Amino acid sequence: MSKITVKAKALWIDDEYTRDGKVIAQDFIDNAAEAGIIIVPFDNTVDGLAELEKRYLDFDAIILDAWGRLAKGKKGDDPTALGNSNDMLHDLAMRKHRSIPACIYSGHMGDLESTGGKAPKFDKHKGTDLDKLLAWVIEQAERRDENVVIAKHSEVFKVFDENLLPGDKKWELVKLLLEADGIDAATIKANNALARTFIDAILDGLNTESASVMPAEFQTGTKWNMTYAKMFLTGKEVELRDRMPRRTLTPPGQTLPEHLGWMLGTIVNTPSSTGSHDYREKHTQYAHRAVVNALCELLIWYHDFIMSKRKK
Repeated sequence: MSKITVKAKALWIDDEYTRDGKVIAQDFIDNAAEAGIIIVPFDNTVDGLAELEKRYLDFDAIILDAWGRLAKGKKGDDPTALGNSNDMLHDLAMRKHRSIPACIYSGHMGDLESTGGKAPKFDKHKGTDLDKLLAWVIEQAERRDENVVIAKHSEVFKVFDENLLPGDKKWELVKLLLEADGIDAATIKANNALARTFIDAILDGLNTESASVMPAEFQTGTKWNMTYAKMFLTGKEVELRDRMPRRTLTPPGQTLPEHLGWMLGTIVNTPSSTGSHDYREKHTQYAHRAVVNALCELLIWYHDFIMSKRKK
């Protein structure tokens, strides 16, 4: 079996990555890109960690300088910046309930014995250390279960590469896939309900100008009438019984392939039945897995459908 290739993303904080507003370390960023690593650079700790806090789950590793700049407008080559960075990273990890591995990439290697701690250290002045640094970042990414899931189901996650769904849904989908097996009844119930929320997001996308599929009459506030939506997408006329005056909407044809019409029913109806307080029938992770698998199939279709509309 071939090895799954993950994509890695690292935050890089180094006061020397720019000079007078110009990027002077583009070679490092390009070398990382060739190795499959996206580098997000900042020239000071405060701005870099503000970005990290906003997109914490996106990052696999953090690359720090030994002597850096604490905040914009402060002097660079500050030997206290590393200690401040480590303190701020510890606080952030406690609040996020997850630590992101950090290393040091610096030209001040002689000053690291007392300030660097146990973090891996790479010397800017050694060409071989660049390869070691990039390999270390890739290793951190490969250790994350979330990245393995994304790489394994890469066709499903294309929908997020094209920004066709809100970014927070990406990590919700990762959670669903990681917890599809061997979980307790309460988590199954919660995750079934979570899977159902993706349908509202998909219907929002089908209501955009580029898609122009879903009639706005099917939506109340931010919620869609799932019965109307399923009927319309599968090519059936919809009588708007909750609208006055009553009227019937006729779809231009069948938008969803037949098998996806059934799968949409699985995603919508399973949480409705198993989530009911008076539902006493046994249901297991296999029913939940059916919901997650159906959602993945629907997301692949949704990506392909929207992209085909954009090309027209």
